[in-house]
Amino acid sequence: MCHFKPNDKVKICKYIEYGVRFSYEGITCCVVNTFQSPVIITAEEMKNGKVTYKLVVQRRIELFEKVNGLRDGDTGSCLKCNYLEERNYKDVNFEYLGGSRLVCGFNIQHFTSCNLRCSYCSFTKTNNFKPPIYGNIIEFIELFKEKGKFRSDNWIEFNGGEPTLLNNFDELLDYLVDNNCGTVMLFSNSLKYSKSVYNALKENRIHITTSIDAGTPSTYKKMKRVDGYAKVLENMIIY
Repeated sequence: MCHFKPNDKVKICKYIEYGVRFSYEGITCCVVNTFQSPVIITAEEMKNGKVTYKLVVQRRIELFEKVNGLRDGDTGSCLKCNYLEERNYKDVNFEYLGGSRLVCGFNIQHFTSCNLRCSYCSFTKTNNFKPPIYGNIIEFIELFKEKGKFRSDNWIEFNGGEPTLLNNFDELLDYLVDNNCGTVMLFSNSLKYSKSVYNALKENRIHITTSIDAGTPSTYKKMKRVDGYAKVLENMIIY
């Protein structure tokens, strides 16, 4: 770690300090519209189970040092981002995960698999539908919980791909809800019914966003390339 004095002004943001985005490439600190921080933990590191609490903190520090010109390396969109601010070094802390309802500051989007083929979707146009390389998101959160460094009250965006297709979707959603990790905003096409989603909605523990994008079955099938209009409406009514 570099040797700043306590009252030295440094460039920092809350996302680098305690944000997380689970992406297909690995772990980043955020994704804000077209801006995102660089990968600090690779997907292969996650897959191989080599990630530790100490490693995550160290990678955050390394990104901080790059942003402040103390080491070379990728800074992603950080230097152009409006969330980057000046703060006294003594007020910077990389030890925690979560604790603030940051937009795109706790994001789960580590795959692109989907059960629709929407005509307007970039994944459809590039045929870029990928399953998750890693699935140990709960284990990542537990790294911080075990240290007493996980903070709740997060705004958790859960999208993809289609989240309900994940093999461990129910386990992951139940974990986020049961451990009071924050408010979950689930982005789902609602083609596949989920009992976990139903239970969480019934208890007013999550929000769900579904874009039907059509007013008739034929238009839905033409846009989505799946004859699922009636099923989606059925699931939405149940939810």
